Amino acid sequence: MTASNNVHEVAIAATTLAATSEAFELRATASMQNPVNYSVISSPLGASEKVTVEIWNEASNAWQVFNREGAPVELTENNDWLGLDAVSLRVRFVKTVTAAAVGVALVRPRSLV
Repeated sequence: MTASNNVHEVAIAATTLAATSEAFELRATASMQNPVNYSVISSPLGASEKVTVEIWNEASNAWQVFNREGAPVELTENNDWLGLDAVSLRVRFVKTVTAAAVGVALVRPRSLV
C-alpha cells in the first residue's frame, strides 16, 4: 500500500534481537502555520517488551531517554503507536529483545516546505 501524503521509513527492521535505530531529525513546523506531526509504529509487543524513544541532548553531547510528564516515552504491549506533534528533536528508537520479530517505522509528511 502506498500512501500519497506520508513517507513510512523503517527505523528498525523486524527482528527478535535488541536493536537501535539511526537518528531521525523531527521538525516542529513546515511553515509558520503548519505544525508537523509524526507517528511511530511498532509491530505488536509482548509483556515486558518495549521500544524506548531517546533524544539527543546537545548540552551533554549524549543520548538520553525521552521523558514526558515524568515518565519515559515507550512503545509497549498494547501501546504500539506514538504521536509526536509539533516537536523539534533528534530521536532514535531502542528495542529490547522480543519473542516475535518486531519492527519500528516512522511516519512523516512526504513534503516539508
